[in-house]
Amino acid sequence: VGCSERAWQMALDYARERTQGVAVGASQEGGASQEGPSAIIEHADVRRMLMTIKSTTEAARAITMLNAKALDLGRHHPDADIREKYTGLADLLTPLSKAYGSDMGVENASLALQVHGGMGFIEETGIAQIFRDSRINPIYEGTNGIQAMDLVGRKLSMKGGSHWRAFLDEMSELVTVLPDTEEFSVIRKNLTDAVATTRQCAEWILAQHVDNMRSALAGSVPFLRLFSVTTGCFLMAKGALAARRRLDAGDQDKDFLTAKIVTGRFYAQQITPPALGLKDTIMAGDDLFFAISSENMS
Repeated sequence: VGCSERAWQMALDYARERTQGVAVGASQEGGASQEGPSAIIEHADVRRMLMTIKSTTEAARAITMLNAKALDLGRHHPDADIREKYTGLADLLTPLSKAYGSDMGVENASLALQVHGGMGFIEETGIAQIFRDSRINPIYEGTNGIQAMDLVGRKLSMKGGSHWRAFLDEMSELVTVLPDTEEFSVIRKNLTDAVATTRQCAEWILAQHVDNMRSALAGSVPFLRLFSVTTGCFLMAKGALAARRRLDAGDQDKDFLTAKIVTGRFYAQQITPPALGLKDTIMAGDDLFFAISSENMS
């Protein structure tokens, strides 16, 4: 998450300073057509990359913070039932925190390098160093493939699956209290779809535990990504709802709170739908993985 945050800061600063071409729709104050090159932050594709870095960094941080909260409450809450609940949640979130955070560090450092263009590929800007350094994180502390196998092979089946079902139920409950407005429509729809897809895939995986564990493990990495994005969408939705309530209560920090809502909407609109497409991959099984013998894998 730290690598992702640093990549975000560097990409944002560079995009504000670097000029190139005239952005479609660019205008000067007063509505006159812009003369001269635009800062690249005004180009739509650069905005796509920046908003992707911003939103996924915030989502990964939120997952990690919820994981830390669950660990604390699981160990120290005076109520045994509450400790059990949060210990189960911490077990679920640990693979997500490690894998999604480190994957986003790599992917967002790569996007930040892309924002820098050719300058990013040389050492002067420093973003190439972030990209190189971030690449070890999916390998450290249990590779992300091992984290995915742990989630699918152990964590989903704990307590008969009650922990992940309760977590998804909490997500569904949030949908019922999101404002029924255009502002929240994409969050409500895509979070609902994400929860349903994650639930369907998790139930399928548990069914494979009976006599086809290898088939379940074959889809473990894409399932980890799906579960992470669904959790990210849930937490970004909670953040957007909190921001809307503070704005409605008259909070004066309007720019920050409005940006929170927009970032949550972007995550739901642009980041969540591609993850839902992983369902067929997750549930495809392992047949084609082993259809070619190891001797013929040349």
